[in-house]
Amino acid sequence: MKNQRVLFFHIAMRQFSKCQHHPWTECACARRSILVLQAAFRVERVRERAIRRRFEAVFCVFIATETSCESEAAAASQQDMGSSEHDMDF
Repeated sequence: MKNQRVLFFHIAMRQFSKCQHHPWTECACARRSILVLQAAFRVERVRERAIRRRFEAVFCVFIATETSCESEAAAASQQDMGSSEHDMDF
C-alpha cells in the first residue's frame, strides 16, 4: 500500500511540475494533482500549503500567492495583447 501511495505521489508531482498556469490554485493541472494525492492518501482535503511546499522542494517550482499571480497575469496579459503563445520563452 505504501508503494502505491509513493507511485501516486510521483504521478501527481510529475503532472504539476509541467504546469505553467497561474494562479495555480485555479489550474486544471494542479486540481488533477490534488485529486491524485487525495485518492492516494484517502483524505477529503489535502492541505494546499503542504502540497505547495513539497512541489517547490522537489521541482524548485516558484508558486506565488494567488494575489501576486493574479496581478502578474493581469500585467502579462496587458503587455502581451498582440503576441501569441508561441512567441513566449519559458
